[in-house]
Amino acid sequence: MGNRPSRSEVNAYRERAERAFSELEQLKTRTSAERQQFEARISSLEDAERRAAEEKRELTNSLNVATDERKRLEVELQKENNRARELTESLNAANEEKKRLEDASNTLSEKYSEAKNLVEVLRNELNKTQEKLLKIESDLKAAEIREGELTEKLKLAEEQHSKLIEQTSSRILKIRLQLLQELESLHESLFEDAEIKLQEAITNRDSEPKSLVEKLNILEDKIKVYEEQVAAAAEKYASLKEELDNSLTKLASSESTNEELQKQLLESENKASQSLSENEILVGENVQLKSKIDELQELLNSALSEKEATIGELVSHKSTIEELTEKHSRALDLHSAAEARLLESETKLQEANQRFSESDLETKDLKEKISVLEAQIKMYEEEAQESPEVSKTRKADLEEALLKLKQLESIVEELQTKSAHFEEESRKLAEANVKLTEDVSMYESKVSDLEAKLSAAIVEKDETVEKLQTSQKTVEDLTQQLSSEGQKLQSRISSVMDENNLLNELHQSTKKELEQVISQLKEQLQEQKAEEDALKSEFENLKADVKRASPLSKSNMEEGLVGRQQQLAPSSDRMLKRPCHYDHQEEDVDHIVVEILSRLPVKSLLRFRSVCKSWCTLISDSYFVKKHLSHAGTFNSSRLLLFNLLHTSPKTIDYQGLKGHHTHQLGDFAAIIDRSIILGSCNGLICLQETTRDDIYLWNPSTRVTKKLPQHTFPNWTSTFYGFVYDSTADDYKVILGNGGRNAIFTFKTGSWRTVEDFEFVYRLRGRGCFVNGALHWIDLCHGPMKIFSFDLAVEKFEQLCHLVLTPLFNVGIGTITNSLCYYSYSTVRSMPFRIWVMKEYGVNKPWTRLMQIPTHNIRCKMSLMPKLILENGEVLMILDAKDFLIYNPKENEFSTVFKSRTILRSAAVVMYSETLVPPEFNGGNI
Repeated sequence: MGNRPSRSEVNAYRERAERAFSELEQLKTRTSAERQQFEARISSLEDAERRAAEEKRELTNSLNVATDERKRLEVELQKENNRARELTESLNAANEEKKRLEDASNTLSEKYSEAKNLVEVLRNELNKTQEKLLKIESDLKAAEIREGELTEKLKLAEEQHSKLIEQTSSRILKIRLQLLQELESLHESLFEDAEIKLQEAITNRDSEPKSLVEKLNILEDKIKVYEEQVAAAAEKYASLKEELDNSLTKLASSESTNEELQKQLLESENKASQSLSENEILVGENVQLKSKIDELQELLNSALSEKEATIGELVSHKSTIEELTEKHSRALDLHSAAEARLLESETKLQEANQRFSESDLETKDLKEKISVLEAQIKMYEEEAQESPEVSKTRKADLEEALLKLKQLESIVEELQTKSAHFEEESRKLAEANVKLTEDVSMYESKVSDLEAKLSAAIVEKDETVEKLQTSQKTVEDLTQQLSSEGQKLQSRISSVMDENNLLNELHQSTKKELEQVISQLKEQLQEQKAEEDALKSEFENLKADVKRASPLSKSNMEEGLVGRQQQLAPSSDRMLKRPCHYDHQEEDVDHIVVEILSRLPVKSLLRFRSVCKSWCTLISDSYFVKKHLSHAGTFNSSRLLLFNLLHTSPKTIDYQGLKGHHTHQLGDFAAIIDRSIILGSCNGLICLQETTRDDIYLWNPSTRVTKKLPQHTFPNWTSTFYGFVYDSTADDYKVILGNGGRNAIFTFKTGSWRTVEDFEFVYRLRGRGCFVNGALHWIDLCHGPMKIFSFDLAVEKFEQLCHLVLTPLFNVGIGTITNSLCYYSYSTVRSMPFRIWVMKEYGVNKPWTRLMQIPTHNIRCKMSLMPKLILENGEVLMILDAKDFLIYNPKENEFSTVFKSRTILRSAAVVMYSETLVPPEFNGGNI
């Protein structure tokens, strides 16, 4: 038999029992509070379900609107196709009229062919000058390409920096784990100290005085009586404890299910927010498409109006040509009539001349006859003197002769009158002939004017035909754009429909799961309420039994309660430790969210800024920007920027082996790019200098953020070589400008310009530098053998690196491949191949190794094939005939087209950059 406890101990045990009861009541209140919280969560879940249903309705409405717009767009497409058909028919008619006009203008084609020959000669001369200009531009572009290849070497330095950041983050995680382990060891040591103290208290209690033994002997009989009651109560208490443990496990399972439901609700809310944002984006895109369709409609209307105007002009030109042809035919008729009149007058003149000559001959004959008759008269007079008879006869002859003379005189007078008349007619005919010659000259001048007008009309006709052809091409392009945009819109609508169906299925499945979980939780709550009611009744019964029982039985019950309390202590400790476990889980969840977001592209992150304030602050944080920069190589973040494309705005192209490309607009800053020089690109930032005002800008094309650098203090000074790099040794970004006699550097930490060391060969360097092994490199192409010079960023000094031994036929440029310096040579002669050499071991006068040789004889080249950029993976970007951008893949040994232009791009340039969140900041702070 053990020592019996004193009354003070019994009171202490009683107080402990009451404390246990109070703690149990507190647990009960906690469970009721948790139940209320659970009911509040259930109500919030129901509200979220209602919101999801409303959002679903809004999505269905927006989808219906989108389908209606798609149908309307399809109807408009059909109308546009019909208009395009009408335009083609009208063009065919115009072409037929053109053929007729060409048939009518064949007579004037000889002069036109002579003019064409002259134009062709001029074109040949222009082509020669253009080829010379292209050669000069190719030399300039080669220098620009050498500068663009420095950016790839900067990326390798950025990767090394990202590796250092990852190592430091892993070290920080290890330190955190060590701290957690130390905290756990401290917690265990404290727990062991508490157990040791409890054991010491128990030993002190056993060492109480033996005076209590007598009291225990007295109470033994009563203990035997109450032992059976205590055993029954213990059995009841054990059953109650088991039921309580079951209820606690059920509560834990319900809490876990509640957490899973909360996660599912969060996921559904995120999906709903994503769908809402995507719907907003689709609405914006639909508005943009509507605006584009309106613009296309306006363009079509303008094209139709231009077509009608050109048709009217063609009709007017046709009418004028017909009038001119009629006038020309009339002039020809008048000319032929005048020529006929001239011929008639000439024939009449000839006849009159013949008559006049005949009359002259007759008068001569008559004069001779008169002279003969006079001689005969003299003879007759002499004979008359000789004989009167003869005189009589002679007299009769004379009378007859006189009669004949009178007749002849009358004939002569008639002939004279006729000759006078003929002279007057000949004078009139001469006057008429003069008038006719004047009319002929006037008609000839009119014909020449008509021919000039006809040639002008033919030129106008050709211009109108060219305009019609260009309008037809624009109409075809617009129809193709309409069809492609319609297909894109249809694909987007189908994807939105699919996503909506998936969301509906997810919503229905989550709704069913929620209903099942809510029903299960309600059943568990009902069971828990019943168990609590049973526990309350049993506790009341135990209290009544304690009040009725003797002090000894009370002490025994208190001892039993203390044992139960000790047994329940670990479960209560577990309940108390749960919030800490939840805090660790929340920290792990935040770390996972940061890891996931840091591996997403910039476009998605810019959208996610509108999800919540915490995400907006996280995405704008400098630590997150650096972490995203370290993961830039894990996703497709490299892009090409094409600019100075003549009549085409600058474009960005996704780069992933350049198997395919998607062009993007650049916003309001595109106008500045076309009149700027790219100084370099680094960590997603592009540094460029405007040529008109020498302003230098920092620009992140991914976030569309720009910042202007302060002006340097060197008046009337323009740079001939330049560069923009990140100096990893100083953790600073630097801009280098040089002009031979004066070289300047801008550091972002100081935010100011300063001069650097001069070098005797610096004035020969040109273009953008290539960054390798912590130094910028340029080629000296001016005098003597070609040399490569370097500028070390750490010590800020120029140095001659090596010589290049090449023939004058080759053009040279530098770049980077796999973090190594390389140079390439090419020639304008088509038979000469394109070669690349690499310096595998960097240093002064180190050897070069030939890496590859690209054959160019199989490419159909009219003018030139020049390299524009060497990419880090060994692919080469080239420009063909100053129009088409090609990419050469050395692994597959083939060319693929990246971008095509309809016009000659004499000054097209390209630079490569990565999509990052790095902001353009300076003046005392790192980027």
